[in-house]
This record gives sequence, structure tokens and C-alpha cells, in this order.
Amino acid sequence: MLIADACNKLRGTYLSICSSGFNPSSLSPITLRTSYQSVVVPKALYGCELWTVIGASDMLRLERSHRFCIKSMQQFHSLTNTDFALASINVNSIENIIDRKKLVFFGQLCRLPNQYLAKQVFINRLVRYLNNDKQTKGFVPEIYRLLYK
Repeated sequence: MLIADACNKLRGTYLSICSSGFNPSSLSPITLRTSYQSVVVPKALYGCELWTVIGASDMLRLERSHRFCIKSMQQFHSLTNTDFALASINVNSIENIIDRKKLVFFGQLCRLPNQYLAKQVFINRLVRYLNNDKQTKGFVPEIYRLLYK
């Protein structure tokens, strides 16, 4: 459900921005990229730091929506090479964007003073994970997966 909503928000918000005056034919792709990265992506990926298990099919759905927007803002055909479309305006894949957001959140938790409940819960979950209480889902196993990656 979260992934479907994120896909709809990626496409819907991008198309809404394009229909409100930010037309790809009248603006440069760099300008559209800026609005895409500052408005569309944060709206679609709100809370993605806490998404724990994103399957390959869900990630593919997100990537397809992301590619649609990237190629549309550059007025490329849908069969254009995705790597070329992403590199030509210096945009990362949606998986890299999500992973970066998770790592930034991890860094914020690590720097949070110990007096906060969020820090105490995080440390508790981390210690439980390190003491072989291997959770199969959750933020801590996801961070370990990213750090191994």
C-alpha cells in the first residue's frame, strides 16, 4: 500500500506541477529537476526511512515511476536508456535516494542526546539485535543491510 501510494504521488505530483505552468517544453530539464527533487520526491517518499522490507517488485514499481518522471522532464522517449536519462541531469535512482534517507536518519539517531526516548529505543533495539535477537524486520536490520551494501 505504501509503495503504491508513493508511485502515485511521484507521477501525480510531477504531472500536476507540469500542468500548472512548469511545462517540460518551456523549461530546462535542470529547472524541472530542481522542483522534482525539492517537491515531488520528498512528498512521495515521506517516511521512507522507516520502510523496512521493500521487495524487488515494489522497488521496480518505484523505479518505473521515477524513470517516467525523469524521462518526461527531458522529453525523452520511454525507450531511452535509463542510465543515460539519470546521468544527463545528475539524478540518482530511487533506491539510492531511499538508502541515503535511511542513512541520514541513522546518523541523526546516533547524534541524538541520550535523554530522548527515540535514542533510548534505538539503543535498546540495537543491543537486542547485537545479542542475537535477530529480528527479521525493522530499522536496525535494514541499517545493517545498508552498511554491508
